[in-house]
Formats: sequence, C-alpha cells, structure tokens
Amino acid sequence: MFPLAWVVVKVENKDNWSWFVKNLMNDLEITNGAGWAFMSDQQKGPVPAIAELLPYAEHRICARHIYANWVKTYKGDKLQAQFWQLAKSMNMAEFRMAKEEMLQLTKDGYDALSQTDPKH
Repeated sequence: MFPLAWVVVKVENKDNWSWFVKNLMNDLEITNGAGWAFMSDQQKGPVPAIAELLPYAEHRICARHIYANWVKTYKGDKLQAQFWQLAKSMNMAEFRMAKEEMLQLTKDGYDALSQTDPKH
C-alpha cells in the first residue's frame, strides 16, 4: 500500500475529488475500479466521487482517522489497546471477539464504533 498521487486544492469537496479521480483514471488507465482499493480519512468528498466513477473499487477508511475521532471521547490505555486489537483483526471471528471485549470495556464506545461498517 502506497500513495500514487496527491493534489492541493482550495477546498475538499465532491467536485474536486471527481476531477482528481478522473485524472487518476486517465493516467493509470483505470476503467471501472475493479481490482483497486482507495483509503481515505472519512471525508465526504471522496466517498461519492469514488462510488460514482469507480463503482467496482473498494473504499476503506483509515483506522488512524477512525481512532483519532473515537479517542476524543473514549480515552485510556485499555481502550486504546482494544481499539487496535479490533482494527488489526485478521478475520470476522477475531473481529467479533475483539468487539465483544470492547463491549465489556465500554458500551458507549462499542456503540460508537458500531456506526462504522466493519469492512472499513
């Protein structure tokens, strides 16, 4: 996993993301996104642009960004360790076990994380 391109724009929005993705598609000869995965920081701009222009591409959210938002409310070494245990799960069985352990530590924190689709 490595960055392929970046751009500086005045505002991060769907129009600028669409422009960026179209140029990326052209430069890399990408058609429908099959076989490609994109990772972002949960900004609303890339999600609709990628979904519209690259319907078969995968889209993931950076765990560090999910954590940065979550830890504003749910602090502590045990919660931090459990978050990363959850994020690093290698399969759904491990994910479910780690999520159950999170529930034992904090119901509210568990509920907050449940708002994010597990595929991210």
